[in-house]
Amino acid sequence: MIPGTDNSRPVYTYQIPAKLAAEAEVGSVTLVHLTAAEELAAAKRAGGTDPLRLGSELAKAALHGINGKTLSAVNNEKEQAWHRLHPKLRSLVLQAYSKLHAPESEDVESFLASEVVEAA
Repeated sequence: MIPGTDNSRPVYTYQIPAKLAAEAEVGSVTLVHLTAAEELAAAKRAGGTDPLRLGSELAKAALHGINGKTLSAVNNEKEQAWHRLHPKLRSLVLQAYSKLHAPESEDVESFLASEVVEAA
């Protein structure tokens, strides 16, 4: 089986620190891992080579819920919620997205060190 094809993605919930939660009126956010198709769709929405816009689209795609309520991408609910989020919360969601989707530096180093070159 190909990983991620069984629709059983883990859901990651992050509690917003109390001071910021009061300011932003949001207590928690939930993210999911993105499928390759979702990553591609986010890249297309970003429409270019602007890394900030791409990061924002990827994080928005991974945003699954706010305050325990699942967000729908179909009725534009996710888009509206993203734009209503406090800027500090958008930053936290971007950081959570990176934590969930980027390998640790040791893993990158180990992976790259495993390279084997063969003559053709």
